[in-house]
Amino acid sequence: MKNSKLSKGLMVTAFGLAAAVGGTSPALAAAEFFQYDLNGLSGGGTTVTANGIAGTSSELLQAISATQFAGAGWIQFSALTNNSSSIANTAYSDTGLYATFTLSNTLTFGTFGQAISLYNLDSLNITLYRDVSGNNAFIQGDAIANTAASVTNMGDDVILGTASLIPGTGTAALLTAGAAALNAKLDVLLNGTGSTYFFDPNPFYAFAFAGFNATGGNFQFDAVNGRLSVGNAIGAVDFNNVPEPASLALIGLGLLGLAGSRRRSN
Repeated sequence: MKNSKLSKGLMVTAFGLAAAVGGTSPALAAAEFFQYDLNGLSGGGTTVTANGIAGTSSELLQAISATQFAGAGWIQFSALTNNSSSIANTAYSDTGLYATFTLSNTLTFGTFGQAISLYNLDSLNITLYRDVSGNNAFIQGDAIANTAASVTNMGDDVILGTASLIPGTGTAALLTAGAAALNAKLDVLLNGTGSTYFFDPNPFYAFAFAGFNATGGNFQFDAVNGRLSVGNAIGAVDFNNVPEPASLALIGLGLLGLAGSRRRSN
């Protein structure tokens, strides 16, 4: 089977941002439906129709200069979804879907590693996997303990595709209440094996990772050692349009204004 090249938009944006700034989130078109074959038989096995995939994520970054982070993390997909509702029998134990990634970014606004700071995403590389044996463990990144965000028992896992950042399209942010956000577009190569699972439509949609967020104090910055971790991020993948990176910057500026008004009122 031929590889199918996809133009992919990845958006990781803070959960509850609209409430934080007292507005609405950037409008997205309705998510497109797709078909997934749990057996990897291109539609000949057990199939489900969905328009999203829920999941969790973590990462650990290291300062490589006074304004730059670089590091790695993972995304574990917990269920296929239909209009945000989980579909039965599509949990991680059924699909084994997860991804690992590396990234780097550069500070553009605010204080490095602190809340209310914005970054340009310089690189982002993703590998999509299927856990064949169902024996992987996902380790949360921890900046204080210097624990990498890692995946164990990957030796027999199958690669379904890869993705890399389209230069100039990525923005990241550390926001209030421990929230972290990322917005980027990537080119994706879904390989022949991946196409037997994500089999319809063919060629497949552009991907949009929409809403992998860290909230409630789940980013930590160790200023002494220059380590930043994002843990317990939650979100969903759909096949949709994503806002341009500028929209995330506008949200960040809205939060800056909110923080400033609170300081003045205290």
